[in-house]
Amino acid sequence: ISPEIKTISPMDIHRILDAAEGSRYHLPIFIAAATGMRVGEILGLQWIDFQPGDLSFDGTEREVPATLTVRRSLAQIPGRVFIKEPKTKRARVVAIPPILRDRLGQEQTISNSIFICAHKSGKRLTPHALDDGFRRICEKIGIQTTMHALRHTWATEQLAAGVPVNVVSEALGHATSQTTLRVYAHVLPHSQRETARVMQRLLARPQW
Repeated sequence: ISPEIKTISPMDIHRILDAAEGSRYHLPIFIAAATGMRVGEILGLQWIDFQPGDLSFDGTEREVPATLTVRRSLAQIPGRVFIKEPKTKRARVVAIPPILRDRLGQEQTISNSIFICAHKSGKRLTPHALDDGFRRICEKIGIQTTMHALRHTWATEQLAAGVPVNVVSEALGHATSQTTLRVYAHVLPHSQRETARVMQRLLARPQW
């Protein structure tokens, strides 16, 4: 893995989520791990952006997965928190796994905010607060990482599993697939091993 790309092991992701359980940080961390969204995009999500899809969804093509639509991003500078457009200036729809859909469905019934990630009072959670909360949780359990590493982990796992680059790029909100290729080129040699195996089976002469 290239030195600038830091990922988190599945075991450590579970440890972080367990340590965050019951806090206001658990849901945004869960969304980051499950979707690869940027922090600002996660905190900009509103309940109108959540569609539960087909509740019987199990991954088959004919069923409709649950989705989150990224329409806005929450930004923060000293003394100011504000809504802005997503980085690519356009909305995008991100499919989410049933485990996250179910958690969102539960949270929606008790939320008193238009924002998906908010304090119990209804006040929205800010990027600085989430970054600080995540850091404290990780320090408590002896893990050195950042929220952004969850995004890198999501992308790396998707590409290593053979998900097409253009699909991963769209989900990440990259301007072009070339951006994804440039950032995550280290993953592709591993996923291409199977292509070499396929051609070996095709071109190798039978041994009689």
